[in-house]
Amino acid sequence: MTSKLDIREGTFPNGLAYLSFGSGSPLIALPGSTAENGNLSGSARKFMVKPFLALGERHTVYVVNRRPGLAAGTTMSDITTDLAEALQGEFGEPVDVLGYSTGGSVAQQLALGHPKVVRRLVVTSSAYTLSPSGRSAMRQFAERAAAGKRPATAFAAIASTSKIAQRMMAGLLWMLDPMMRPSNGDYTDGIRVIEAEDQWDIKDRLAEIQVPAMVLGGDKDLAYPAQMFRDTADGIPGATLVLYEGRNHNSAIEDRRFPEDVAKFLEA
Repeated sequence: MTSKLDIREGTFPNGLAYLSFGSGSPLIALPGSTAENGNLSGSARKFMVKPFLALGERHTVYVVNRRPGLAAGTTMSDITTDLAEALQGEFGEPVDVLGYSTGGSVAQQLALGHPKVVRRLVVTSSAYTLSPSGRSAMRQFAERAAAGKRPATAFAAIASTSKIAQRMMAGLLWMLDPMMRPSNGDYTDGIRVIEAEDQWDIKDRLAEIQVPAMVLGGDKDLAYPAQMFRDTADGIPGATLVLYEGRNHNSAIEDRRFPEDVAKFLEA
């Protein structure tokens, strides 16, 4: 697995930052929700990069978070226009894009609005919109962050169907929260991404995504129930669906089959 010492910082021609590692054809990896935007640092960087490390064995992976300093009212279309400009300026041809969780929303919107920059699309632990429980957890995160509370505990509700497990997860997240806080204590960017995703729903436009796509997730995901993965794959013409039995929102991308399944799809 790629060592943290191999991770390089860089910026695309339009100034959008990225972290890169590995070697091979480029793969754009879009991370899940983060408390702040940009490349992050310390433990927060480790959390952001870890899901994609195994992919660096076959690809030069570019982990691209949202841009810092988002304006109020920023939409998913705004976020993907910025990303499309970055990718076009850097590569000048379509590249593979993989999005995880919130990054999966960004990836789908990118393929929908800017198909010329996407060669193949991988949507991981994400669907055409947030589920009600996923939306509730994200709103609670934003509310707790704005109130100066430890917001990470908001995700305990979608970690398990067991109340006991939820309480245990809430305690764990309470302890981990300080490691994921914004470096300057300002959650504004993270909240604005949550607000943008809260308004985002492309169920009626999935058929407009014309790039080869794979939808991958766990059948125990509470943030996105398995039927939402099925509906997303069914809505995108020719899309492939991969469901990992017994895996949840966080563990699907950690499954040992994940790197190989992604590689087979991208190399097809």
